[in-house]
Amino acid sequence: MSCCVKAAARMNGLKGYVGAPRSSLIDLPLAGTECPVPLEGTPDFIAGYPHQESVLQLLAERWNVPTDMLLLTAGADEAIDRACRAFVDPGARVVTTTPTFEMIAHFAALAGGVVDTVPWLTGSLPVDALIRKAHGAALLVIVTPNNPTGTAATREEIRHIASALPSTLILVDAAYGEFVDDDYALGNIAGSNILHLRTLSKAWGAPGLRIGYSVAHPFVIDRMRAAGGPYTIAHPSLVFAEDWLCDHADDARVYCDRIREERTLLREVLISLGVDVEPSQANFVLARTPRAKWLVDSLASLGISTRHFPHVENAVRITCPGDGVQFERLCLALRASLAPEAIIFDLDGVLADVSTSYRQAIIQTVASYSVPVTAEDIQNAKARGNANNDWVLSLRLIQGRSVYAEFEDVKERFEAYYQGTEHTPGLHTTEKLLGDAAFLNRLKKHVRLGMVTGRPRRDAERFLNLHGLRDCFESLVCMEDAELKPDPAPVRLCLEQLGVQAAWMIGDTPDDAVAARGAGVIPVGVLPPGDAPEILRQGLETVGVARILDDVNQLEGLLP
Repeated sequence: MSCCVKAAARMNGLKGYVGAPRSSLIDLPLAGTECPVPLEGTPDFIAGYPHQESVLQLLAERWNVPTDMLLLTAGADEAIDRACRAFVDPGARVVTTTPTFEMIAHFAALAGGVVDTVPWLTGSLPVDALIRKAHGAALLVIVTPNNPTGTAATREEIRHIASALPSTLILVDAAYGEFVDDDYALGNIAGSNILHLRTLSKAWGAPGLRIGYSVAHPFVIDRMRAAGGPYTIAHPSLVFAEDWLCDHADDARVYCDRIREERTLLREVLISLGVDVEPSQANFVLARTPRAKWLVDSLASLGISTRHFPHVENAVRITCPGDGVQFERLCLALRASLAPEAIIFDLDGVLADVSTSYRQAIIQTVASYSVPVTAEDIQNAKARGNANNDWVLSLRLIQGRSVYAEFEDVKERFEAYYQGTEHTPGLHTTEKLLGDAAFLNRLKKHVRLGMVTGRPRRDAERFLNLHGLRDCFESLVCMEDAELKPDPAPVRLCLEQLGVQAAWMIGDTPDDAVAARGAGVIPVGVLPPGDAPEILRQGLETVGVARILDDVNQLEGLLP
């Protein structure tokens, strides 16, 4: 070696296991302990120990290096682990940037190393600070493009650091290297004390294969080979990897081009929404906003997972999907989360207290068939979902006790209790307004308001007019207008009538949340008045609402 790399003392004399070569003339291999005659039906590629030669040769041609400068590992993670085992003695220092890939500190700790860090959140690589900090260290790890920030180092910066620290191994984790603007800009940066890591998990879209590889001086590769087992990659993964490298190089390039386009557009969308986003060279961006936790939870409510980093203030990592349709879905969800055009309300349990009206009408209707039912029974039914029609729910509760009833008769009895007769006032007269009417009037000055309810229009209009709220809602979708929730049709109709796409929906049942999500609207739950709120809370949590409010007035504090 032209430079001296500190090697862990405990590794001295250790050699990596190498299986015995097998002559092509051998047709009954009894030198090993594997099954010499494959069991009937066993595919050839799992009948013996895996061989890496074909994949190594493809990578050697790709990087223009000899195969003794390459090591295949079970993902780039295993390469980091092996490097720590091979070059870090207990008490030795490992230097890296912060924030960065969390497994670096983990593997360093497993080897007994002590981790020192240099901040690198934005801008160019802090070369001078790293050189000062890593003087005398066993290992310096640079992730570029960095995870989770997307910031990147240059080949010249890494070579300068390696030259300044000849006794330190410089591990360059370039798992996201193919995504940089200048494709393969890092190139083959292998030097006597540089260990360059790559993977098929990112740009090649094959994380399930668990194949990473290292490019380094043969001395470094030999030490790493000795620091792990001989067969950590299964033969099926090697077979697929060979196919991927031979036949999917163009696909990987097209995908990387798409990612570069998307991350630019994604950054523009986020900035337009008031989010701080530094330029990225990876397949993700790091968004920084005081609403980071809400952003993660609201996107998750629409089935989109992102990563919140508590140790990086107000930070969310958002990966580019690399697909036009899914990218549009992401952008709409971001706008809905951070800049909703409309708020859609359910009525019952959200703005109307129906604990003594609709709920009581269900109890009395079912009881008229000599079937006892409690408010908790109704809450359990609502929490299970598909219970937006109280006439149907009443019939279901009756039939659940093996009592025969006709739907029209159940509906007639229910309506008599709820609407009243010439002799008795209807239960609807007991309904109270939940929340603050002044809040809705303030809200409508900033966003458009709509309502989607399972009530008949007569009942909905009556309640809203009674409390002076009808003019607050530009769209009122009722039972007669579309399929009932959890079908997303009424929510979509409300969006169409409002002329918007990005919206939230406030509801008190899983049916509300399921309908909202089906229409691409962020579901927010609210607990209605009544007994056993934990039942409804659990039901709302199960369907993944973005937030659960104790009452609708808390919505004001949630809005941007």
